[in-house]
Amino acid sequence: MASVMTVRAPEKLQVILMHEAELKGMTRNALVLKILWDWTGENLNNKDYIETPELRKDLGQS
Repeated sequence: MASVMTVRAPEKLQVILMHEAELKGMTRNALVLKILWDWTGENLNNKDYIETPELRKDLGQS
């Protein structure tokens, strides 16, 4: 099960995300996760710390 991460977003941003999620037929949470995964894929592919032992441990990998 995923752990909870709380983000305090301004009401205007919450409304924008809610409407966009409805248009896409997904929950706001699913949209935010998609945005975060997309950002991760675009921005972290070449970062050295992706393969650090600390991150592997945090991810539950050997």
